[in-house]
Amino acid sequence: MKQITLFLLLLPLFSCNSDPAANVADNDIDDCIGCGDENIKYIKIQKQIHTSYTLLKALNTGAISQEEYDRLKTELFNL
Repeated sequence: MKQITLFLLLLPLFSCNSDPAANVADNDIDDCIGCGDENIKYIKIQKQIHTSYTLLKALNTGAISQEEYDRLKTELFNL
């Protein structure tokens, strides 16, 4: 139930983002023709930073607990 609530709270943040790098799916990054490895790594790092900031905001508003925040952040950066 908490995960559904978290998803619903974070959905507006992701849908209003005008950053084209955040709108690129992982499959699109992997299939990118003419992209250098540096560009792909940069986009993935940017997505991780954006997601970690969103998790921090969810923690600060009380949407998720400290344990959930730590677990999700660990999973995010271990990919």
